[in-house]
Amino acid sequence: MENYQTYYGFPLLVLSSLSAFLVFFYLKTKNKERMTMIKKGVGLANPESLTYLRESVLSKAIFLISIGLGVLIARVLGENFETFDNFASYLSILLVSGGIGLLVYYFVSQKK
Repeated sequence: MENYQTYYGFPLLVLSSLSAFLVFFYLKTKNKERMTMIKKGVGLANPESLTYLRESVLSKAIFLISIGLGVLIARVLGENFETFDNFASYLSILLVSGGIGLLVYYFVSQKK
């Protein structure tokens, strides 16, 4: 019998190394931009940008929570019904739950 860990280990190593490199490069670039803004005397945090950031994080959080619930629902339905078509059902449940999450964010942001 062949050892399958060697086949899965290399792509996993490459993927994790690439991800770590991209995160490091992003953080380094962001720090460099902030230092340039400080040297120029530009303010880093104004109230309008903080409000936008808060709303952006809220929209992403609601969207990701709804996608997670969609995956959970699709998984439960897939295990309980034999006639459940996996790919089409997963895709449709993910899209519907993502849309519901965006609608929830829309109504939450309208109340503010």
